[in-house]
Parts: sequence; C-alpha cells; structure tokens
Amino acid sequence: MDFLVTLLGKLPKTWLLRATQLRFRHPKVEPLLDWCLDFAMRGRDSVIQRGVGAGLRFNCDHGPISFVFGTHEPGVQHAFELLARPGMIAYDVGANLGFYCVILARLVGDTGRVIAFEPLPDNVRWIEHNANLNGFEQVKVRCEALGRSDSQAEFIVSAKSVWGKLASAGAPPADALKRINVTLRSLDALVNAGAIAPPELMKIDVEGAEADVLSGAAETLRRFRPSLIVDLHGTNEPVAALLEQFGYRPIVLGSSCGILDSPWDACVVAAPAERQDLAPVLRQLASPALGRGPSFRP
Repeated sequence: MDFLVTLLGKLPKTWLLRATQLRFRHPKVEPLLDWCLDFAMRGRDSVIQRGVGAGLRFNCDHGPISFVFGTHEPGVQHAFELLARPGMIAYDVGANLGFYCVILARLVGDTGRVIAFEPLPDNVRWIEHNANLNGFEQVKVRCEALGRSDSQAEFIVSAKSVWGKLASAGAPPADALKRINVTLRSLDALVNAGAIAPPELMKIDVEGAEADVLSGAAETLRRFRPSLIVDLHGTNEPVAALLEQFGYRPIVLGSSCGILDSPWDACVVAAPAERQDLAPVLRQLASPALGRGPSFRP
C-alpha cells in the first residue's frame, strides 16, 4: 500500500488538488471515494508525499487524504516555512490529527517545542501517534480547547469524527453526531501559571471560536508578541478588530484584500507591528501568486 500512496503522490499536483476537492464539490461521489480511500489508505501509516512535510510519516485516519498527499493548504505550509525557526516554541490550536504538528516539529527541531491543543480525545491519540512515528518528542498535546476563560464547555462532534466545534461558536455542523463536554482554558491563565512556555508562533483553526481564543490570550499577545496564523470561519470582523487592538499587522494569505473584504474562510497571517523584519515575509505571503490551496471544510 505504501507503493500505491507513493504512486498517487507522483501524479501532477493539479490532479491531486482536484481529487481531494472532489468530495466537497460533488457529494454524490463521496461514498465511492470513501470506499476507495478506505481500501487504499485509511488507518495506515503512510509517508507525506509533497510540501514542507515531504518524507514525514503520517496516518490520516478518516481525515482528508490531502494530508498524505501533502497538498493540504500549501500556502499555510509555506507560511510555516517562512515563520518557524529552530528552537522556537510553536502552538497548534485546533490541531486535528497533527498534520501541522509534525511539520512544525520538523521546522523547530529538537531544541524547539510544539504544543498542540485539541479537545477531541480520539484526535489527541492520533496526534501522539503521528508524532511518535517520526520520533518527535518535542510535540506535547493538551486535550483541551482554548477560549476566553477556564470552564467546561459543550463541544459538537461531527459525524466525520475528526472535527467538530464548540457549541458557543455558531451554528452546529450539518452532520452533527453528538455533544460532549470538554475542558476550556484561557491561554493567559496557562501561561501565567507556568503550565506552558509562552509562544513565538501560533496557528489557530478553531471553527468559529477564533475571537474567543485571541481574547483569552490578550496578555500573552501583548507581552510575548508571537506571530499568528488564523483561519477565519466568518469571524472576519471580530478578528480584524482584535488584531488592531493588540497592535498586529495582518495580511490575508494569497490576497491583496483586507480581512473585511475577504471570504469568510480566509486565512490571516499577522505579525507584531513593531517587527519590521517580518514585513517582507508578510508581503510575500500576501502575493496572489501564492494562493492558499484547498482546505478541509467538511
């Protein structure tokens, strides 16, 4: 089966991008695709074929096969490539199965650390599995969600099992399966208590709770000034307001448009306004030629 993955991975990139998007554009073919992927790849330890993670071991379970192809959000991968450095402390907030965790672990190296926040216990096990496949002891996983404060929160799990969202983050997914209680923490509380080291780079993909995560990290952002990569979910306005309030310079990945003029699912990259050294990086990432690439939107 590794041979089949390698063979598929050598197909032209445009073919792979179309194949990984087909299930979302044409739902009627999804059962057939699922059957083919279950037979060939699901639940198997494979090798990422392209992108920044090429050569790393990964098991996508029932997540998007674009993880294994390495075609998942190439623009975001490139942002990590430009912003992550050896020895850095990077956070992956909403880590899913750990695709970006293993990429970040490669980029920050043995002297760095990747802290993953993921509220779904099954996903936590897959993050740990994928980190262990690559011998990445620098990846630490916290089974909790981030938000404005410390509490228990209701989390809606999708029927596709590898994703979900906080009930407080807007309309539930159309294929909601069940509701569970998860631990909710504010980043400021964790950092102030010394439970985790402060971040230098943060990726946030939390299905509509982006503004809550940023609000609960207000002191951390003001004190430690990490670079940010934030996936929007119709949260353009509150995220734009918070980034301005905290003194960040944002761009929309692969676009010359501002946050308020961008699609609901745009990806924002932001650096502290005083970091003039990162201005060329932001300009490069805003280039329309870069684009973002397909994302996993069940």
